[in-house]
Amino acid sequence: MQSFVSVDISRRAVAGRLLINKILGIPTLGFYRFWGKTHLRRLLWQSIKIGEDRLQYHGTAKELFIGFLIALVIMTVIFTGLGVLLGIISLAGPQLSAVSSLLNFVVLYCFWQFALYRLWRYRLSRTSLRSIRFYLKGRAMAYMGKVFIWSVLSIVTLGWAYPKLLAVRATYMLNNLAFGDQDFHYSGRAAGFYKIYWPLILLGQFFVAGILGFLVISEELVGAPLEEIEQSIVHVGFLPQVQIAAGVGFVALSMMFLIARVQSFKYQVSRIEFAGASFRSELRFRKILVILVVMGVLGLVGYALIIGIFVSIATLMQTQPGVGIAVIFGLFLTIYLVMDIVMYLLLYIPLMKEIGKSLKTDDEDVFAKVAATSVNSPKYGEGLADALDVGAF
Repeated sequence: MQSFVSVDISRRAVAGRLLINKILGIPTLGFYRFWGKTHLRRLLWQSIKIGEDRLQYHGTAKELFIGFLIALVIMTVIFTGLGVLLGIISLAGPQLSAVSSLLNFVVLYCFWQFALYRLWRYRLSRTSLRSIRFYLKGRAMAYMGKVFIWSVLSIVTLGWAYPKLLAVRATYMLNNLAFGDQDFHYSGRAAGFYKIYWPLILLGQFFVAGILGFLVISEELVGAPLEEIEQSIVHVGFLPQVQIAAGVGFVALSMMFLIARVQSFKYQVSRIEFAGASFRSELRFRKILVILVVMGVLGLVGYALIIGIFVSIATLMQTQPGVGIAVIFGLFLTIYLVMDIVMYLLLYIPLMKEIGKSLKTDDEDVFAKVAATSVNSPKYGEGLADALDVGAF
């Protein structure tokens, strides 16, 4: 198999575009985000090469803006009605307050899944290779329903239905993916995800059981306020052991989750076929871990610097209040401008390059060979996803 995807993006160009987006977003009260996001996507899409051809992004800021306004109106009506219903439920009895909170979460989660599917359908329909469009068929409502049902079952089964949830999501989305007049075919099964995720699920249950077991063993902790719980832990001498066990458990779960995500991605790619071509990914866990560790270390250093600056500002404000406020404003503005740039340069772009480099196929010219037809693209943009703040790439 041969590599067929490469990413040659310019970090300087991305940093410049992000800086412009942030600067122009301040005086426009955030409305420039639709235009800034469109310019950024064109830059990112053009950096991706499939064979010898580059992707093109055809979305417009107008589409995003109109879609956002429509979604905002619909969401306002729905959530206003939901708020009235939740108010009535709360008045019926204080014991029903938990039910109202759960209902609010369920509605928001369903909208989130609906928005994600519409988001990817819009992006794919605005993406072309050699003037040939990608697109995503299927119905967002059907996708939302399937994901919601298996999400509930994942919670009820304490995680054991989670691999099935991943299989349902991948099957519905990838089997509805198309390029020109050819459909992608996905043959993955839940059994493949179970082989990857069962150690993680088991470890997660042991971790939760350990925490609950510790709370049950000490009678002083049952039903006690948080302050008494902390004092009891210190009193019985378990605090160092609890901290170490919790830290080790969290690190182990995080590492296993990252390993599972990499293996899950490789498994899905290996089960995709398109116009007779098969694919695989040689993505390495070590490469992804290095990217995340570098980003994490720099993030901790950044937070330490911010805390140090705030401590210095607090001291300064005791003697010169006006100067302190000005410094705080300047600090927040700097963080606002730098945050996305650092994330893109140190996290997103390296991940894009590693993932692209890892993809292999037994027919590197398959996309160039496909005869193209196109379906009608969505009229508006990914407004609902943008309104829920899940549209940022």
